[in-house]
Amino acid sequence: MKALILPNYGKEDTHDCAEAMRAILERSGCEVLTQPLCWDCFDSASVSDKFNAREIVAGCDAVIAIGGDGTMMHAAKFAAEAGKPILGVNTGRLGFMAGLESSEPELITRLVSGDYTTEQRMLLDVEVIREGAAVSVSHAINDAVVSRGALSKIITIKVHHNGRQAMELRADGLIVSTPTGSTAYALSAGGPVIDPSFKCIEVTPVCPHSLMDRTIIFDSDSELTIEADRRREEYITLPDDRVNLAVDGERTCELMQGDIIRIRRSALAAEFIIIKKQSFANLLMQKFIS
Repeated sequence: MKALILPNYGKEDTHDCAEAMRAILERSGCEVLTQPLCWDCFDSASVSDKFNAREIVAGCDAVIAIGGDGTMMHAAKFAAEAGKPILGVNTGRLGFMAGLESSEPELITRLVSGDYTTEQRMLLDVEVIREGAAVSVSHAINDAVVSRGALSKIITIKVHHNGRQAMELRADGLIVSTPTGSTAYALSAGGPVIDPSFKCIEVTPVCPHSLMDRTIIFDSDSELTIEADRRREEYITLPDDRVNLAVDGERTCELMQGDIIRIRRSALAAEFIIIKKQSFANLLMQKFIS
């Protein structure tokens, strides 16, 4: 077996956890790879001659991401593109995507022995269409967020579902999330918690200026198109009157007047490695209530 370790050394305890897992994996007969930029942080490991993480992932059997949820999100996209399973190891705060905690390095032997299951998580394809052409294409494992930029003014947002208008609201923004992302920003905005094994698309307004605008759950085969009006009430667009699109917490682009955001279920899926057998409800209690 060949495993790639992708550590985030900005997180406390990551170095010790990564080195412990590297040693355990090698004693179990697993070949361990890491990126060149992480080479000095390991006592021994095979450093890949490829600098692009996507190229390294393609040559491995599994990916081990060590860090917080952000680290796991980005690594999961690389793994999904290559069709490889991923195991998250939490050295961050919440670590809701993690399969192991940093205090459990010995459990990594189950990966080598095959004593684990996997869980498929859906991704979203997020495109920005400008004058009929796609100017931005991204994959979201958590969410795509439309929000006001510099000015603290609400936006008029229109949402179409399979070509028919489904929502028109005035709000600070809009979150379109996967079930995995339901426990992230969407939860803070009042959206429901959704079991990540479900397949659906959640649309949650951010601070809507209405008593009736609430989360809507759409079928996973839906195609959503979103248009945000960046003009002010007096229909004058100012230089700092921006509307932004962020995918998985990273700003993707500034939206121009007339841009259309098209969101649908991706053909890609993230395959998470499950080593500890616990229900989603138990995990929810452990992470959010304990």
